[in-house]
Amino acid sequence: MALIFFSGFGVQSKRQSYMIPVDAQIWTERTCAATFQLETVLGEINGRGAGVKIALVDASRRNPFERRFRSFSAGLRR
Repeated sequence: MALIFFSGFGVQSKRQSYMIPVDAQIWTERTCAATFQLETVLGEINGRGAGVKIALVDASRRNPFERRFRSFSAGLRR
């Protein structure tokens, strides 16, 4: 069994969803790529051979960093 739990802030950039660590320094949209890409994490647990895979993502759709490089806050990709 594989279980991932994330609770915190998330952001979407260029059609990708990112989980933002508590110590992240997000000043531009390009620096989002230095965080954890959700698709990469999900792909990693798929490749581990677990019979049961569970991912709980409790990410805030109101990203506190986003207004630094965008004029809107649209949340995560569906």
